[in-house]
Amino acid sequence: MARLTSELLRPLYAAQAIDEAALLRYAAAHVTGFPSPALGFVLTQFGYGQSNPTYCLEVSAPGGEARRYVLRKKPPGVILQSTHAVEREFQVRFLCFARSDLQPS
Repeated sequence: MARLTSELLRPLYAAQAIDEAALLRYAAAHVTGFPSPALGFVLTQFGYGQSNPTYCLEVSAPGGEARRYVLRKKPPGVILQSTHAVEREFQVRFLCFARSDLQPS
């Protein structure tokens, strides 16, 4: 059964917290169309089934509606080089969308 995104989100685990100010600066500089300045900003975490921490960024621009972005990262601590390869995941998704009419959302 399908679930609403809001049902999958929870507050951040303290061990997986992110520097929100640094994240906003990076996203504004590197993510096309990211609202800057960001007026409303809510950072939550998906709570089910991910070995790589997965976050939901909900951000709104002045006079605009809220947008959602998903951020995946490697877990904290020492990990094997071949595991948790979010770079490989990105490359696969990038190549799939580059060859189709679909766009990641």
